[in-house]
Amino acid sequence: MLLWWGRDTIQNKILPKIPQAGNFAWDDLKQLTLSQPVNGINLRLTSLQAMAGSVFMKRIRSMGFRFIYQEYQGENREKLVSNLIYELKSGDKVKSLPEVQPPSKKLSNIINAAAEMPTTLWFTEDSQLNDLIISGQALRETW
Repeated sequence: MLLWWGRDTIQNKILPKIPQAGNFAWDDLKQLTLSQPVNGINLRLTSLQAMAGSVFMKRIRSMGFRFIYQEYQGENREKLVSNLIYELKSGDKVKSLPEVQPPSKKLSNIINAAAEMPTTLWFTEDSQLNDLIISGQALRETW
């Protein structure tokens, strides 16, 4: 039923709107195997997933920051403090706190790995979650 509906839609509604293609396009479409359109749909879905994982996640993250720092009017607004792993990577946070020792080489490598991890919906390697947790704990200790 779905194939019949798709055939009817393409032949009677879409192709008449493209006069330069018309019947030539229909002859070419009839030559397609079922796996070819399925593969095309799969490619579209994976590209949408990739875009959602990079472009949209950055937008969602920036919207969250804007809400917290510009629009939030809660009772603890004056107590908001950034806790960004990138601050440990650059070392500026630690340099501004003379009583805090700089991180060891091993901890610096973990912090750098966590700071370079892109914003994502899921982890691609088992070590990514551990790196983030360790970096967050190290940053918390600097306060």
